[in-house]
Amino acid sequence: MQATLPRLLLFDLDDTLLHSNKIISDYTTNVLRACQQRGMLVCFATARGESNILPFVEQVKPDIVVSSGGAMIRYHDEIIDTQMFSGEETAAILRSGLQLMGHDCLMTVDTLDAYYGNYAGDATGILTGWGEVTAANFEEFHEPALKICVHLPGDDLAREVAAAVPGCDWLRFSGGQWYKFTKAKVTKESAAARLSDLLGIAPADMMAFGDDYSDIGMLRYCGTGVAVANAISEVIAAADVVVGSQDEDGPAVWLKQTVLRGVL
Repeated sequence: MQATLPRLLLFDLDDTLLHSNKIISDYTTNVLRACQQRGMLVCFATARGESNILPFVEQVKPDIVVSSGGAMIRYHDEIIDTQMFSGEETAAILRSGLQLMGHDCLMTVDTLDAYYGNYAGDATGILTGWGEVTAANFEEFHEPALKICVHLPGDDLAREVAAAVPGCDWLRFSGGQWYKFTKAKVTKESAAARLSDLLGIAPADMMAFGDDYSDIGMLRYCGTGVAVANAISEVIAAADVVVGSQDEDGPAVWLKQTVLRGVL
């Protein structure tokens, strides 16, 4: 753990920084701005596509956004890294999901500028706290993708979907049957390593906050890994520190009480 102020703070959003009702509180916003004023960079590191977090970006104004599980990195207004499936690879993964699960298989796709879904009924519109969803017929979809999510009943089927494209990685989200598929070795921790190289910030000078499987590597990579109290047990076991829950503004309260006061 750091004896001095961290230089980079990386925050998962859902179930970590966001409350259960999908908002970031004014309290948390003010603490993050105070961290920036003290010279710390604030980074959102989320599995969501960038188009799904625009209201939170506008509210907090993070210095860095890592989106689609690490597949895209934006530093201020510049995209500095992307890892994408080609249009043909995207189509192959979607086709595999449809073949395994039938035409009612639920799927989503993150592209550079949109979020597509084939939810039952009309997917076009605004989901609470999620941003705009564009309806798509994935039988005809051939756009390059940063991330694909497929609703599947188990890991064995996820492996089959991933096998449709060489160099495809998968991971399940906790609390449901959604699996994400990205290019190989695209993770939040690989994005943190890329930021370390680009910005000259050592992992020891980074602090990460999370709650789910996709956060474990990031918490272990950074000098201090922080789990919220509502995190899954695997994340809590991987963390250096456990703070209050998402609905208690756990990360912000802890930052204010320790990092900003020089207690850590």
